[in-house]
Order: sequence, then C-alpha cells, then structure tokens
Amino acid sequence: MRWISIFLTLLICGCNPDKESAIFNPQNPEYAAYHFLKALYIDKDVQTAQNFTGEKLDELLKHYHLASSVQRHVLNLPLSNVQIEVQDVDIDFFRKMNSEVKIRMKLVGTRNDKPWFDTRQVAINKENNKWVVTKIILDQR
Repeated sequence: MRWISIFLTLLICGCNPDKESAIFNPQNPEYAAYHFLKALYIDKDVQTAQNFTGEKLDELLKHYHLASSVQRHVLNLPLSNVQIEVQDVDIDFFRKMNSEVKIRMKLVGTRNDKPWFDTRQVAINKENNKWVVTKIILDQR
C-alpha cells in the first residue's frame, strides 16, 4: 500500500508541469515569453528579444532600437531591477495543438526608485515550428 501511494504521488507531481521548467524548454510557449521579456528588461538587448518575436513585432522593435524605448513605448512599463515570472497560461493541456497561446507575465522591479509590480499578457503564436511573441496585450485586470 505504501508503494502505491508513493507511486501515485510521483505520478501526480510528474503530470503537473511547473512554471520554472517551462521557461527552459524551447518547445514551450512560456520559453519565448520569458526570454523575450528577459532580453528587454534584464539583458537590455533588443536584438536578442527579436529572436523571440513575429514579423510585425520585430519591425516595431527595430523602430525603437533601445530596450528602454521598447519598455516605455511598446510595453508601457519602464522598470529597472526586474524579476520576471510566468503567472498564467490561458491553456495548458492542449497548448501544443493550438497555434496561439496567451500568457500573463508578472514583472517585479523598481519604477521611479519605488517598488513596482505589474503584469503584461503576451500572445504567442507558432511560426515555422517555433513559438514567437506576436502581440503585447495591456492587462485590464
């Protein structure tokens, strides 16, 4: 009986993907969302962020050139000392079959030297067998 309960516990834990491991697997849409925002807020590198964007958003990033400009004008959220986490994925079980996923990302940092947290929702589409950020959706919560 003890072995059955251990086996079931491991099975349940193994079936519940955690958000941390999802950002390290390029096959997951969370990977593209996390690394897109990481490039803009932590690495401050627009060219790296462009590796995770679709064509239209790529053109927009090229227009603004600097990570600080993208933060201000595209994301409407200039922050420093940022920590990023995946907060919510609109679909989980069937996401590999869908071509579009919306992911809510939580950003915690400082704004005007004061602690600040906010969320942004990004639309992720599968293009050429790769997840890319196609749209930034201002969160209405």
